[in-house]
Amino acid sequence: MRNQSIQRTYFISLWSLLIFSTFLLPSFQIIDGFPKIHLTDILLPFIGVIVLKHYTVSHIKNSKWFLIANGTLLLIAILSLLINHRISSLRDDFEVLKMIKFLVVFLFVSITMKQTDSMKILRVIFILVLLFNFMHYTNLFNFNQSITRYYGSEIQVDTFGLNSLGQPDTKRIIGTLGNPNNNALLFLFFVVFFFPEEKSKIANKVFFLLAIFGTLACQSRTGFIALGIVLIIGVLIKKYSIKSLFFYVATSISMCVILMLLGNIYLNSLAGNVIKQNSVRGRLETWSVMWKMIKLKPLIGYSPNKEYFEKTIVYPESEYLLNTWRYGFLGLFAYFMILWNAFYAGFQNRFSKYGFCFALFTVVIAIAAITNNPLNDSMISMMFAISAGLFYGEQMNSPRFTA
Repeated sequence: MRNQSIQRTYFISLWSLLIFSTFLLPSFQIIDGFPKIHLTDILLPFIGVIVLKHYTVSHIKNSKWFLIANGTLLLIAILSLLINHRISSLRDDFEVLKMIKFLVVFLFVSITMKQTDSMKILRVIFILVLLFNFMHYTNLFNFNQSITRYYGSEIQVDTFGLNSLGQPDTKRIIGTLGNPNNNALLFLFFVVFFFPEEKSKIANKVFFLLAIFGTLACQSRTGFIALGIVLIIGVLIKKYSIKSLFFYVATSISMCVILMLLGNIYLNSLAGNVIKQNSVRGRLETWSVMWKMIKLKPLIGYSPNKEYFEKTIVYPESEYLLNTWRYGFLGLFAYFMILWNAFYAGFQNRFSKYGFCFALFTVVIAIAAITNNPLNDSMISMMFAISAGLFYGEQMNSPRFTA
């Protein structure tokens, strides 16, 4: 009994550190030229030991198609490194290690979720995330210069809330993920996690609305679209009454009005001819260059090859295209396999707590991947691993599976 108590305490401690570091801590660089590392990287050996000790054949059976999809992309990535003679590049090898890390964290969460109170831990983390973003938004006590600079680039921090002329402008929250687009995905994780039932407790509804407000405050176009689609799917699954639907729609509109009154008018940029906007035009030019290269190596791609992007100063803002460039159409197929298996498994169990969350967060990732690289960000990748682990852990402990 004592041993079980010690083990549970150890699981909860590791779980809490993993969640805290994923949502609230920045990466850091020990040596110039060496890839940045994160606390989750330091925790990995301890997490790995638990996985090796407690993983069973039943876990493989429970999540086999998700494991197969991720394992396929991992093997294709290794093959691409070998064929392109990039296996000796440490920075490229780290991309493979990120895939392994994703699998280890996913397995750890699925194994330990029964012995942890994920709802309680994530509520505490969400409150801390809100506090951080509030301090960042208001820059209380010179918060951005003393703290936020460790999360985002110097330019982003120095120009926060300013336009190119140094005049007051829209405040697009950088947050703990270092840029508005990724920070919107962090809040969307909490939107799906706190998505209330028709008769949920008031606290859960408040958390849900605060997560929506956080998403809107990031002022990310991709975030707006993903939020809209998630809300539509969620409402259909939850079967809200007209009264509840009106309440959430009216509250969301009120949040937009509040942001506009605060001077955040980024929503206006959605109007007009978006093709003329620099961000869209820049993406199209980059995609055109990458597509020409993909046609030269369509099967297995060029491997991560981070040096190429640094030399050309190209930013591949589409994870579908990036995976195709790196690992060819085989890699793109494997990436689609991961997203499809995740969504299908979650949607099949959409009336369970974590099935709903897993399906909708996969939708968020799939939408964001059109114009951003969500799973290429190690923290968002960890959120996806946590979401998957909670779902498959829930399935593992369901009466249907254990019967």
